[in-house]
Amino acid sequence: MDPIPDSTSASPRPDPRGQRSEAYLSIRGATRALAAPLSAEDCAIQSMPDASPVKWHLAHTTWFFETFVLVPHQPGYRAFAPEYRVLFNSYYNSVGDRYPRPERGLLSRPGLEEVFAYRRHVDEAVLGLLAAGSGASPKPNDEVTVNYRGTLINGTEFDSSYKRGQPANFQVNRVIPGWTEVLGLMKPGAKWQLFIPPQLAYDLRSAPPIPPGSALIFEVELVSVKAAPPAAPQPAAPAQPATPPPAQPAK
Repeated sequence: MDPIPDSTSASPRPDPRGQRSEAYLSIRGATRALAAPLSAEDCAIQSMPDASPVKWHLAHTTWFFETFVLVPHQPGYRAFAPEYRVLFNSYYNSVGDRYPRPERGLLSRPGLEEVFAYRRHVDEAVLGLLAAGSGASPKPNDEVTVNYRGTLINGTEFDSSYKRGQPANFQVNRVIPGWTEVLGLMKPGAKWQLFIPPQLAYDLRSAPPIPPGSALIFEVELVSVKAAPPAAPQPAAPAQPATPPPAQPAK
């Protein structure tokens, strides 16, 4: 079932933010691949004062994204471990204190598994930031292009623009109330998961395969926004003839 009445479809468009996510994961995966043949003990060794251990490098390249991407650009971001700000700073004096490079091989903590957990924490946050979108949120009369997938609470899929191979194109205020409310908060490029209660979905008016009174889950990707054309100016009211003042009684 399409979540919009009498909806139309538009041609798919490339998503530059999806490409950025793929590039980010590719870079992060390359670092892990280089370290994959090494044991935890191998990763702790510092061969010379000017070369940091692999474990420290795995953490430092994560610290970079946390410090310069997430902290300034992700509202409410929670640092994995505040002490890492000093521990894994390399030569960024403007950021603050640094742990001495010749002594990085003496660090037994955090362990390699904790460093990997740190990487996962930051990677998830960065991917969330890349998926947050940018630009102006749509207004009720604007037209949006979206990709979506709808499921019941038990995971049964009832609709998917991804499977049809085409996103949907519709006016924001012509969909179910839950969508209208959330679309007004999204920005182009954003990918959100929506949990919509029955009263903001189809309630008791749903058609199969959606049982009446069902809460629904949607994965929604806002591809683009087309602003509604400005309202036509109202014609000016015709000028009214001036009303003469009432005659003054003779004295």
